[in-house]
Amino acid sequence: MKLSLIKDSEINAEIVQKIVFDGVEDKSGEKGDCMLVLGGMCPLIDRVPKAAELYRQGLCDKAVFSGGVYWDTVYGRMTEADSMARLAGELGMPKESIIRDNLATTTEENMVCGAFAMGRVMGYEKAKRILLITSLYHMKRSKLIADLYLPPYMESLCCPAYGYIAPDDWQADSEKKRKVIREVSMTRLLIEQGFIPDIEV
Repeated sequence: MKLSLIKDSEINAEIVQKIVFDGVEDKSGEKGDCMLVLGGMCPLIDRVPKAAELYRQGLCDKAVFSGGVYWDTVYGRMTEADSMARLAGELGMPKESIIRDNLATTTEENMVCGAFAMGRVMGYEKAKRILLITSLYHMKRSKLIADLYLPPYMESLCCPAYGYIAPDDWQADSEKKRKVIREVSMTRLLIEQGFIPDIEV
């Protein structure tokens, strides 16, 4: 059956595995011109530490922290980008390595606004190889969106952050289950919008 025909109530573990987790190619060991770190409800848990890790390994010395949604964080109420940038500094990333995108409010806007932010600061000709950082459960759809919305001269490499939702733990937690089901639903929406081909599940 095609994913476009699957209702949310019919999404099971096998479909989640195929649509959300299978086929994510981890490129974390490769060098990049800039990291694009996507915001969300949990970026301080796994995404920012992943960026700091790649910085310490010398794989990339610039990072755009992208997210304009306001959340109540451990630092107070602020945007995703500001809270991520603050933690990145605490984890050893210097100010000159940190670029903030406080405009994006969706994954699509992460790509558009993030690319704009890095181009303005670095120079567009210097931001061609992008290390795309988000949580593992969010990576596959984010890569699809990056391929659609980033400028064609930019190459995005998947650098999934581990530690929040794993293939073997989402079913026992209602919030994690809600998130992975949403990833399947949002992937289906890309099909309905005509951006990607339908997927056999």
